[in-house]
Amino acid sequence: MSDEQRASPSLLDERMLRELRELDTPDHPGFLSDLVTDFITRSRRELQEIDDSIASGDPETAWRLAHGLKGASHMVAAVRLADAIAGVEGVLRRGDLEGAAARLVALRGLYEDTCIALRALTPT
Repeated sequence: MSDEQRASPSLLDERMLRELRELDTPDHPGFLSDLVTDFITRSRRELQEIDDSIASGDPETAWRLAHGLKGASHMVAAVRLADAIAGVEGVLRRGDLEGAAARLVALRGLYEDTCIALRALTPT
């Protein structure tokens, strides 16, 4: 099974993945693998920080973190996750902490599925 078949097109943008694969060169071997590993490590921490900011009643910090995570998700072709995070970002912009918390809980499964799809792209 190819990398493209393992990565669900509904989770990851195939065109963006092709462009990222092209950055794996003899001068930069393992670029995609490093990018995925870094994303998964950082995003897990950032999701927790968003949760913490919401719990402490700080929508501005939570919004800033969500905005950054949305951008990072786009950078690794995780378009569905980026769209879901945009929803969190939108309710945070309105100061709706309860709505943001609910959306964040709802996107956890999508986040885990996205991480699985991204890991499938990297050699073990």
